[in-house]
Amino acid sequence: MMQKLSSFPRVTRVTRPPNDDANGIQGGEFGKDFYRNFILGSKKIAQGTTGNVYEGKKKCESKNGCRYAIKKVGGWQLKRPQKEDMHREMRILKVLEHKNIVKVFQLYTTPRAYFMVLEYLGGGELLGRIVRKESYSERDAREVCRVLVDAISHVHEKSIVHRDLKPGSILLASPQGDQGAPTTSITTPPATVTTSPPQVTSTTKEEVRGNMKVTTTTTTTITTVVTTSPVHAPARVADSLKITDFGEARSVSEGPIKSTWVKSEFSAPEMLMREEHGPPVDMWSLGLITHILLSGNNPFFHENEQQMYLRIAKGSCEFKPEIWRSISPKAKDFVAKLLKVDPGQRMTAQEAKKHEWLHAAGESLGGGDLRGNLEEYKLLDAKRKLRALMKTLMATKRLMDSLEPAKPDLSKYALVKKLGEGAYGQVFQATRIASGDAGATGVGAAPRYIAVKRIRKEGLRTKEKRDIINEVGGCVLGATVGGRGETCFVVGRRL
Repeated sequence: MMQKLSSFPRVTRVTRPPNDDANGIQGGEFGKDFYRNFILGSKKIAQGTTGNVYEGKKKCESKNGCRYAIKKVGGWQLKRPQKEDMHREMRILKVLEHKNIVKVFQLYTTPRAYFMVLEYLGGGELLGRIVRKESYSERDAREVCRVLVDAISHVHEKSIVHRDLKPGSILLASPQGDQGAPTTSITTPPATVTTSPPQVTSTTKEEVRGNMKVTTTTTTTITTVVTTSPVHAPARVADSLKITDFGEARSVSEGPIKSTWVKSEFSAPEMLMREEHGPPVDMWSLGLITHILLSGNNPFFHENEQQMYLRIAKGSCEFKPEIWRSISPKAKDFVAKLLKVDPGQRMTAQEAKKHEWLHAAGESLGGGDLRGNLEEYKLLDAKRKLRALMKTLMATKRLMDSLEPAKPDLSKYALVKKLGEGAYGQVFQATRIASGDAGATGVGAAPRYIAVKRIRKEGLRTKEKRDIINEVGGCVLGATVGGRGETCFVVGRRL
């Protein structure tokens, strides 16, 4: 029976049974101060759609203790829908109990920020690991797809749609491909032990003892045991595979889903058209991921985004003969049935699990090395990421430039008391002291308090500057540079 997500209470306090987690984090231990329990590292693991992910540790553990991925989202600039998204992501991950889906431990909510404690995945992206393998074949790609289909099937059984599946959403838990517990879908054949029939040999020896002739017969039994290793063990890269990035996930039990998500080259046609959609959008994304795993090529990609979206809407999937001739027809059929424009004709997760390609004998699959195909895709992906980074930097510069004309004089603000301190800044309670200002505190009037965040300017890296802009971006009134090399943001928030 499908478990409806709507049955879970929409509250900030998500509980977990005691000792439910081997790492010692229990869902009921919600401290008001995140920093009382965790150490948030400066290393940024990833930048998501709703926040950044950092590496962190629990304070009570040793230096060599377990690491955690901590998703941080600034609290001040979050509007109510964004806060609901954070709680929705937490509830969804709590529902999904699968070995190949990232595990969530806890959510801290503070006035300043939201902190979601997640399983640390130190193996990097799937495609990066595959490219570094000594060999990579269709059989290896098939094993990865088995795991993905099984995990996506679990998501859909819980009435949940991921909506943001892409190669970057598939990470590995361990740095080494031969680590991690094997999944049920991928098993390594055990060694075969063969025992040969016993061989019996007899030796006769005659000797004279005094006046007697003695004959001695010795019988020897030899049994040979031969241990044979399997000829081929499926790729162990898939053993620690984890699906992540559930920030845009939705539950079909909450009502019709419409696209509120930015366009992506892995978005299904119905999402680009902003139509109601459901689980089939994940199957489209799976089809594209499988296409890339086999050919290293996204059939819909175009340098011009509008042209790319038109290709997706038409669904004109191209199987280049020079690449696909070394790949089995069953694999091609698997991809083609996922990349159907009509979501009603697209394979479901349950149908994909039964597809003949996932169960075919290894001898019927293509045996060529596919690493060269993925090398080409990695180069193309690196160029896309560089262009995206340049766009972000340009947007950040424009935002900084827009603050220039509205720089207030910090002398117009009286810092009353310090409210908090972060990694590279302090927050103060302040009042306006400028004369003639309608908002200033007058004689006999109650003081009007606002928050002033003072951030040191010297020594900040480009990423830290971008984080600052993201944190205060929607509610900043102005900025000024103090005499001690500090940037002070006057935040439009009454206290």
